[in-house]
Amino acid sequence: MLKCENAECDFTRDRHLPVLVVDEPIYRRLPAFLIATVDKFASLPWIGKSGAFFGHVDRHDPDKGFFGASEPGEGRPFGNGHRLDPPDLVIQDELHLISGPLGTAAALYETAIDLLSRPGLHGLIRPKIVASTATVRRAEKQIAALFDRSETAVFPPPGIHRTDSFFASTVPSAREPARLYVGVASQGRGPKLLFLRSMQTLLAGAQALTSSPTQEGEDAADPYLTVLTYFNALRELGGARLLEFCTVSPTGAGVDPGLGGALVVGFSTMSDM
Repeated sequence: MLKCENAECDFTRDRHLPVLVVDEPIYRRLPAFLIATVDKFASLPWIGKSGAFFGHVDRHDPDKGFFGASEPGEGRPFGNGHRLDPPDLVIQDELHLISGPLGTAAALYETAIDLLSRPGLHGLIRPKIVASTATVRRAEKQIAALFDRSETAVFPPPGIHRTDSFFASTVPSAREPARLYVGVASQGRGPKLLFLRSMQTLLAGAQALTSSPTQEGEDAADPYLTVLTYFNALRELGGARLLEFCTVSPTGAGVDPGLGGALVVGFSTMSDM
């Protein structure tokens, strides 16, 4: 059971969060919102209880949960042939990654899932699919191959005003502090040197803010003492890690005296960080 540590939260003390993270309770309780990875599809033909996710249950026990045809004799029948409704909404994240051999294998399971998710005898109503992707290039072709859907649309659709899509609105920077994006161009310099100089500058600037508390008394440097960096490949990550370990800390003392004074005992990998 998961509980909140905040004493003022509704889900504390005798009440636990309505979240299940183990397979067996999930098969029994059938949560209304299910999060899973694509590899879980492979277990569908081998685990009879997984049919409960598609409404194939006809009995229920208040203490144990729902039961289907794979577990006869358990629970009390619903009566009148009633069954639970199958999923009516599928949210697919990182759609662009489900391509190639993985997409071929996933499409086989998507065909079965689509058929099992159609309620009624005629099965005319298919679940709605909302997917997020990093690129719209050939998205329609991929969706047709993976989900057998010929019609696609951008979600959320454009609204009446460009600055308001119902889900998000653009606020003028004069009213709310805005995020500033800065680009660095280094003609004639390699990417490693650019990485080194950028890290030194950011860390030195954050160190300078440690002596400048905000009006509320908070540490102004706190949001800037961690540098979050994205890499396109593990090779770039490994090179940056070695460069940071051997160069940034020693040379940082020359940029700002406060950067070279920390003593780190032990070793933590970049993944742990």
